[in-house]
Amino acid sequence: MENFREVVDQSNNTLVVLLFWADQIEPSAVTKDYLVALAPAYAGKVIFGLVDVAANPQIAQQLQIQSLPSIRAIQEGQIAARLDGPQTEQQLREFLDPFTQSSAPVLLAKIGKLRFKSFRKPSPKNQRTIRFELNVPM
Repeated sequence: MENFREVVDQSNNTLVVLLFWADQIEPSAVTKDYLVALAPAYAGKVIFGLVDVAANPQIAQQLQIQSLPSIRAIQEGQIAARLDGPQTEQQLREFLDPFTQSSAPVLLAKIGKLRFKSFRKPSPKNQRTIRFELNVPM
């Protein structure tokens, strides 16, 4: 249990993703294999933990794990997201990417949609003003 607390403490700096699984439950073993295969792509962005519920029932109980496989994303010591049931590799990527992708590409896409309009005001102090509108669908 001490090791578990140490891992959760690391979520203050890095996303922690825990997979609750059991070897005898085939869908959870398959999800584990997908997650292990994805881990190198998220190196430095995510700390992955595998929790065998047979060996660690108290952790599964503490996090209210009801079915296997179950995934919990932990940020700043709190569960930020959950994913229950068997998952494909693509579903796992879709779960992880919002936590790990920089907001810069999103902002650049929004900036690309800015429309600039110029107009003149009949003012002695300000002969030209540039106005812009952010035209982003919400």
